[in-house]
Amino acid sequence: MTERVKYFPIGDFCCGMNLNKIKSLEIPDINAIDINDAIEYYEINRYFEEGICLKNCSAKQNEDYHKKSKCLLSITLRFFNLLNDANIYEHYSLVDTSYKSSFWRLFDKCKLYEKISFETFENMISNVNTYPNDLFLYKNIVAKYGSTLRSFLLNDLSYINIVLTVYEQNYTDNEKLYLPVELSSVDISNYIENYINSESPNINILKTISLMRSDDRFKISDEIRYKAKERYEKESKIIFENSVRFEQGLSISFSSNTENVKTINNEGTDINLTYSLEWLQDTLDYTSILNNFIYLFEFVDVPQMRILLVARQSDAGILEHLNKTDSKRYYPENYTFKIANRLALMQMDVYYDFLEKNGIRYENVLEWFFTKYLQEVFNCSEIRVSFPSEKTSFSEKCSIICEAFETVLKQFDLYVKNKDINFELLKMSSGSKKIGDVHSLVDAKYIYGEGKDYNAFKYYMFSDQCLLLYLPRITNNKYRYKCFYELIKNEKIYVTDYRESDHNIIKYLNDNELITIDKEGRILPGNDVKLAILRDLSKNDFVSKWYYPPETYPIIDDWIEKHILCSDDTLLSKQETAYYDYLLNRVEFVNGLDIRNKYKHGNQQGIKDMNEHKQNYMVFLVLFTTLAIKINDDFCLFQSKGGLETE
Repeated sequence: MTERVKYFPIGDFCCGMNLNKIKSLEIPDINAIDINDAIEYYEINRYFEEGICLKNCSAKQNEDYHKKSKCLLSITLRFFNLLNDANIYEHYSLVDTSYKSSFWRLFDKCKLYEKISFETFENMISNVNTYPNDLFLYKNIVAKYGSTLRSFLLNDLSYINIVLTVYEQNYTDNEKLYLPVELSSVDISNYIENYINSESPNINILKTISLMRSDDRFKISDEIRYKAKERYEKESKIIFENSVRFEQGLSISFSSNTENVKTINNEGTDINLTYSLEWLQDTLDYTSILNNFIYLFEFVDVPQMRILLVARQSDAGILEHLNKTDSKRYYPENYTFKIANRLALMQMDVYYDFLEKNGIRYENVLEWFFTKYLQEVFNCSEIRVSFPSEKTSFSEKCSIICEAFETVLKQFDLYVKNKDINFELLKMSSGSKKIGDVHSLVDAKYIYGEGKDYNAFKYYMFSDQCLLLYLPRITNNKYRYKCFYELIKNEKIYVTDYRESDHNIIKYLNDNELITIDKEGRILPGNDVKLAILRDLSKNDFVSKWYYPPETYPIIDDWIEKHILCSDDTLLSKQETAYYDYLLNRVEFVNGLDIRNKYKHGNQQGIKDMNEHKQNYMVFLVLFTTLAIKINDDFCLFQSKGGLETE
């Protein structure tokens, strides 16, 4: 198979490999080929149908090769249409492993399910190595051989991922699978329970099952989810006890013996943060206290005021990328995210106690911000909100601040819509306000990447997985670069350094002004503005448009028109909204912390540990603090754009 043509999409390292073979191929007699030849002809045609042609060939030559590939495809289709019950097993047993998926694609394309019997199909998949997912990719195949595929699935617990993929697939962008109608909800429930009780279940799958929600097809009872949770904890404990553990310590201290406002010391794997006691004591006015969360504790970045506690794609390590679920049901709790949020809670906890010792209740600071500061500085309408009193327990504080958080969201959204807060209208709104539905005072506040071109731009220019980054003559160099952009910025890289199959990619990047190619064939960075926007998006997933200089707006607007970028006008970005949803409930994410519902629906009685109530209260304070920062930023942007008149 090393010289066979196999289809790989553009961007894959193997894309176009051996495609030059079409130059020497003749149109064969159908009796002179075997099934692997037939599949290869189909693979060749796929390249040309996708517009992937041979480099260093003229348009006329590639047009001729495209016509030849169509002739080869006709041979393939004739070959497959000659397959029947008498000969298909023999041919299928000869299919090379790397062509098995293509065989089933052609089986479906040629409608062989209309003439291959149940017995022959069962004999094929039972006695010849078959990748299980291939059998469930095609609706018509699943519909025809449903009873056979039901047995095929239920007889092997290692196929659990097929069931879970179907369960998750409305929330992923992966290729869809189908389950036969013959597979009942009882079958699925029993199958999952058998997997939980099996000898060596995968702990990630156990965790997924423990978080599943029951529906008409997947009737997963609370008992099954509880069993999965128990088995997950048991297996995790075994792994933990028998593995090398990596532990990282975090510590925070306030000291009068430091020259810097903030000092970070790394001792081995531990991180120790020391803050200047003098600075903290000199910044006890309410405005400075809130500013400390921006400039000292760094809850947000400056100047864009993006919340730095969200999980960013760029923060995930290689192993986390490999092990992550593609489901949108799960919030991506990568290692960097966990450390950042652990640190934020520690900062809030120690600062809260510090302020209290200095006669300041942090709740009073937040209340002042919403009820006085916004009115005095931005002439905002009156906002009414009450924070927990000093004498209430942390359990009660959580319930009260939960209500306060919601009423602030409703009042601010009313103000955005009407430039006024009508409390009679507010009384009529009994439902909760979705955080993602709260609008911004400014239009097109956030910019995101979208679509095929954006993903390609980001991958080729800024991904550490892009294969353009790896060149033999550079790999052995002492320098290491994180992406193709850094490579061409710092090294002399030429078009001739790459294989012909990569030249289409290089042309694509050049056509879109992300690179330039000088007369000597050297590859250099292209349009600075486009690259700056892409780099920011690659790291942070979104940008705040109005913090970019005006000269960038034409490019941003052009990319929006071309559906490379998109915008919205919400108070929080999509990523920040997802972060709030993760912490507050489980509506969007099944692995959410659900702290709002623990107190909003009276479920806090199930929490016996008072320290857990305090921890949850610190989470609410972190959220309220970042909300205050975001609202202040919204007013500042609105004012800078001339949309606000202050007295």
